[in-house]
Amino acid sequence: AAAVGSARGLRALWWVLPSVILIALAAGRSDDVGTDTSMYHGFFLGVDPTSLGDSLADIPQEMGYVTLMFVVRQWTENYRIFLIVCAALTVMPVLFAIRRASRTPVLSVFLYIALSYYLFSFNGIRQGIAVSLVLLAETYRDDNRTAWLLLYGLAATFHVSAFFAFVAILVARSQAARPLRLLIAAGLLSVLGALLFSIPALGGFLNSFNDRYEEYLSS
Repeated sequence: AAAVGSARGLRALWWVLPSVILIALAAGRSDDVGTDTSMYHGFFLGVDPTSLGDSLADIPQEMGYVTLMFVVRQWTENYRIFLIVCAALTVMPVLFAIRRASRTPVLSVFLYIALSYYLFSFNGIRQGIAVSLVLLAETYRDDNRTAWLLLYGLAATFHVSAFFAFVAILVARSQAARPLRLLIAAGLLSVLGALLFSIPALGGFLNSFNDRYEEYLSS
């Protein structure tokens, strides 16, 4: 399988088939697929195509995601087209990351689908884009720190949790050879996180990104 994915004559086919199929499936779903898809549909229609500032003020989503909706609304009100754009922004970074870092690209695509990372994007559109950008960013960590940081920054404009992923991955990599210390650090961070989440000011801060984040903390 890996040889097929790496063969020169089939390389273009490797790019075309996974991307077309995965993007088409994600973009072709109905609003009933995923608990948040219909909500995102409402946000898309609620964008003011004449004012990015008003759209950012009215829609409780991260800046990058609202800006993406605003750009698409400049030329269409078709939510299906917007889903195609979102699906491409979710799938293509993963395929680029696989081609950059995986020795067995076909197996990697299989795991991407089989472990439900791909299917998650059918519901969590913003999170799916952010996770894909984080994965691509990690392939640049050692050879292009500027691209690494820029991709993380871009991911955070789609979902603020990319900041937490950045910190978590730094800690995990620094302790990779010391599992006991990693376990202790994870325990301490969990306790610290629980304490921080009990602070009302933190809920207010997260609420400034999205009204639902404070609700998540409460639950």
